Amino acid sequence: MAETISEATLNEWRGKHHSIYEFQVGDKKAYFRTPTLKEMDAASEQKTNMKYNQTLAKTCFLGGDKEVLDDERYFMSLIPKLDKLVKEFDVEVKKL
Repeated sequence: MAETISEATLNEWRGKHHSIYEFQVGDKKAYFRTPTLKEMDAASEQKTNMKYNQTLAKTCFLGGDKEVLDDERYFMSLIPKLDKLVKEFDVEVKKL
């Protein structure tokens, strides 16, 4: 069963961070925030993609079911969606 986060806590997080995201992973819910450029830089210095993803997820985790980070079955399912933390806007490019 997913851990319940109060509306007050969600509002507090919204006030502190640019964006927050709820990830439903199986029967677990975890809440993450958008990383800063400095945090992205630190994550990108990791030697492997797996370490990058672990660093990013642990840095941006706000609350919820910590099993999403600690249990590899959940974490492996989370990895393909972590890019949502960094892609906050759609970008259009036009050749002129």
